[in-house]
Amino acid sequence: MEKYALEDTDEELLEKLEREETPNKSMVMDLALKASQKKTSFKSLASALEKKLNITTKRAELVAKEIKEEIIPLLTKPVKTLTKSNKKNAEKPSKPAKPDIYREPIT
Repeated sequence: MEKYALEDTDEELLEKLEREETPNKSMVMDLALKASQKKTSFKSLASALEKKLNITTKRAELVAKEIKEEIIPLLTKPVKTLTKSNKKNAEKPSKPAKPDIYREPIT
């Protein structure tokens, strides 16, 4: 968002919230989520960004490309869950470290 100067300033954010409008960051994340769920194509993502954020076609395509390459892979990455064996290993306390006999004591 900062890279493309799309982030709302504090004043703009307050004005949008007072008018019950959606902030730019929320619009971008909503569109990225729809694209990750395959509810929208890359071209329609770029055109939606252009319309909703009131930016040029080229900037919208750059933002859409970055969303496609950097954000969507994070949204579609499977989340690891703990299985019973992982839970048992996670719950075991680690053994305390043995004192280092070669270390000089601090006095």
